[in-house]
Amino acid sequence: MTIYSDDFYTSYLLSSSLNLLIFLDTKNAEYSAEKALKWPDRLAILIGVAKAVHFLHTGVIPGCFSNQLKTKSVLLDEHCIPKLSDYGMSIIKEDIEKFETKGEKKSKSCQRTKMDNDVYNFGFIMLESLVGPITCDKGETFFLNEKASFGSQDGRRKIVDPIVLTTCSQESLSIAISITTKCISQDSSSLPSFEDVLWNLQYAAQVQATADADQKSD
Repeated sequence: MTIYSDDFYTSYLLSSSLNLLIFLDTKNAEYSAEKALKWPDRLAILIGVAKAVHFLHTGVIPGCFSNQLKTKSVLLDEHCIPKLSDYGMSIIKEDIEKFETKGEKKSKSCQRTKMDNDVYNFGFIMLESLVGPITCDKGETFFLNEKASFGSQDGRRKIVDPIVLTTCSQESLSIAISITTKCISQDSSSLPSFEDVLWNLQYAAQVQATADADQKSD
């Protein structure tokens, strides 16, 4: 979890954010290929963020929802270990008061809506990890315009970050694309739970690790 201290912010400002590293990977030709975030690296970061958000949902009472998730708020240390900054802690007091004063049914309904917001926003973090930086206010438009491209190999080659394409297995990529599109669904009733999101990302990482091991043994 984020620790609000000078030391914390100093150490992470000396490193980077997920948004910046993806930007450097896709836009800066001089950026070292050795430093580029390969697909297994991106999966590991996404899994770390998903675990953190899942903890905020289930590991504290009341749960912390509507966490303002975006790639800029995912800070990475020198080992690319992710931490969340600016994850809505300022509204916890308000949520506690609502939790204490509202009926159980209304409280659960409110929590579900906020949890859906986190799933939806995390979907765009996954999308940027796949295709590169997207202007915040154009994310939905981009996804709606390019959604069909994810369904074919040729389409993926056009929109998926080349670094991802050259460092992923097709099965791992397909799993990640599938859960990403589910998270960004316009139908809130069909959004996956964060447990499902985390499981799929871990499965994609497992499939990728197996593919990498098989490639090394050939």
